[in-house]
Amino acid sequence: MREVGRGGRVPSPAGEAALTLGSDERERLLRAARGAKGSEVCGLLLGRRRGRDVAVERVLRLANAAAGGAAAGSFRIRPVDHLRAERSALEEGLVVVGVWHSHPAGGARPSRVDCAAAVRGWVQVIVAPAASGGSDLRAWEVEDGEPRELALRAL
Repeated sequence: MREVGRGGRVPSPAGEAALTLGSDERERLLRAARGAKGSEVCGLLLGRRRGRDVAVERVLRLANAAAGGAAAGSFRIRPVDHLRAERSALEEGLVVVGVWHSHPAGGARPSRVDCAAAVRGWVQVIVAPAASGGSDLRAWEVEDGEPRELALRAL
């Protein structure tokens, strides 16, 4: 896929799943990853699912409760934070559609651990440093342990 400005990627051919992300929410993800200074940051994505497409309307940053802390190179969201996010989403007429996290020292592709922990029906948005010096933001679904990239669309 080829990049299209700040907004995202060119949609994939008809029938492929896509993730829509507003520019404010995209910037919120990039800023959180840049500000983490080498630690892994994470949160949940609130929005709507329409068929195979996912529209993210709000990005929540949550504390990384992984053993060893965020610097350990993994992430874990506390159940109480997840529950609060679910309630907040319902109050807004949304649902939790996925999770986001950073890979401060790796690419924006799900690791084996990410694939094993993937929740069926959720998307994973991963932010990582890009070779160009900027940041790479990519969206994935994991089915049967195999990651499949989603096209990114801007609002």
